[in-house]
Amino acid sequence: MAAAVDPSILPGARRAIERHGWQDATLERIAAEAGTSRMTLHRRGVTREGILAALAASLERQYRDALWPALTAPGTGRARLEQALTALCGVVEENLALVAALGDRPRDAIFHEAPAEGGLTRSSFTGPVEPRELAPPEDVERARAGAGGKDCRRCTAGIENALWFDDNWAVTPLREPSGLPCVVLLETRAHVDFHELPDELARELGPLMLRVQRAVASIGEIGNVHVCRWGDGSEHFHMWFMARPARIPQLAGSFAAIWDDILPPLPEAVWRANLDLVRAELGS
Repeated sequence: MAAAVDPSILPGARRAIERHGWQDATLERIAAEAGTSRMTLHRRGVTREGILAALAASLERQYRDALWPALTAPGTGRARLEQALTALCGVVEENLALVAALGDRPRDAIFHEAPAEGGLTRSSFTGPVEPRELAPPEDVERARAGAGGKDCRRCTAGIENALWFDDNWAVTPLREPSGLPCVVLLETRAHVDFHELPDELARELGPLMLRVQRAVASIGEIGNVHVCRWGDGSEHFHMWFMARPARIPQLAGSFAAIWDDILPPLPEAVWRANLDLVRAELGS
C-alpha cells in the first residue's frame, strides 16, 4: 500500500511541476519546493506517482466544487451549461501544468515499469542530459523537519517497527519496499543532531555502524552496503545503510541512492524476508 502523502507537500509539488514540468519534477525538486529533502520523502514512503495521485484527487475535488453551483443553479439548461463550462475552464487555467502532467503520466512512467528482459528498466534516458544552472542562494538556510524536537516524527514513533533497539539507539526500516534489497536507518533514541552527540553515543557509534553494516550484508548477494549521512531533511540524527546488489556496476557509488528511487519496488514478501534476516543478525 502506498504511503499517504502529507497535504503540506502538495503546494510545493505544484510549484515544482509548474517550474519544471512533470518529467523534470524530480523528487528532489519537489522536496526542495516543499521545504524538506528527497531522503525524508523517501523515508516516509512518498513517491512521485503518489504525489501525482494526491494532486489528481485534489484537482478532482476542485472540478466537483466548481461544477456544483452550476448543477444546482436556477435558469435554463443553456445558462447552466455555460456556467459549468466557465467554471471548468477556470479550474483548468489554474492547473495547466498539473493537467499536462496527468496527461503525460503514461508516457513518463518508464522508471516505474517492471524490468525488461536483461535490464533494470526499459530506458533510463530518452535524450541528452544537460545540467541546469544552480539557483541563487536563498536568504536563510531552510529549517529541517523536527527542529528542536518540535513535531519530530522520529521522536513520536519511538521504537515502533524497530528491527533492533537499546537504551540509546534504534535500527528502523523504511515504511514500505523500495528499489534496493534493503534500506535501514540507525537513529538515536534521544533527539540530537550529529554534532550534538554526547561522548557516550559517539563512542558507541563506530561499533554500531559496523554491526548494522554486517547485518545488512548478511542478506546475501550484496556487493556493498553504502553507509550515508545527509541530515538535510530531519534534524534527528540518523544514518542510512543501503544494500547494493552484487554484480550490478550501474548501481555502484552514489548512484545506488538514486536508483533506489527509480527501480521498481522489491516484492513485499522478499522485502520482509530481508528485514527478518537483518533483525535476526542484529539480535544474535
